[in-house]
Amino acid sequence: MRKLLGAVTMVVLVAGLSACAEAGDAGGHGPQRADRSDAVFDALRAGASLGSQAGGSVVTLRDVLPNTLIEVDGNTPVAMGGGVYVGTIASVQGVTGWRFAPRQPDGEQQTSFDDPDADWRTASVTVSVERSWSPADPVADPLVVSVTSAPPLTAAEFVDGLDAMGRVIIALDRLPTPAGTRSIALGGAALGQVGDGDRISFPVLQTDDPSDGDPAEAEFLDGVQDLGDLATTARLPERTVIVRHGGVAGIRG
Repeated sequence: MRKLLGAVTMVVLVAGLSACAEAGDAGGHGPQRADRSDAVFDALRAGASLGSQAGGSVVTLRDVLPNTLIEVDGNTPVAMGGGVYVGTIASVQGVTGWRFAPRQPDGEQQTSFDDPDADWRTASVTVSVERSWSPADPVADPLVVSVTSAPPLTAAEFVDGLDAMGRVIIALDRLPTPAGTRSIALGGAALGQVGDGDRISFPVLQTDDPSDGDPAEAEFLDGVQDLGDLATTARLPERTVIVRHGGVAGIRG
């Protein structure tokens, strides 16, 4: 069954009356941008399936940068991840919905994106790229990623929350989705927001208990706090993760 992917957001905090108007809808009513996008984060956190397409090898943000390669059972090393992209969500398009169907061979049945009874739905999100560290040549711009969410979000709430996200940071798996769009690393959890001072966070990896220090997020960031740190990490010497018989045997470089 398809892994649930997710989506990320940045909330731009601006003082004054104009920010209040931007945060709500055109009439000044409705949820603020943070509330709308946080609802998407909550759904993604509940449904994200952690683990990458690289045999679960991706552990940190550095693992998806171009200077980290993976060598599997003596084969030619390739980039472990698909790179890291920073940009602004330009558009969101609903693609399809799915229902659980136990009597179907694969346990699921396709339906429309807007189906109120869909158990999960997938959107295509187009990101205007501001900055990237990618093994791809040429670098994708715009970047198109698939984002999947489950109830209790409706189709409208899903699209609205994605539209409210603004500037984002996305770490990619090396392989695309079957539909040809890019796949977000960690089963959709490697989605982050870029805040004031270019600080990076990954809300899907955070927990509901602020006292626990968010160990999953801390492990993934591995000391990277902002885009400056990320650029420095991307300039580190190349390293190769050695995988033998499905397990990490060591790191060269």
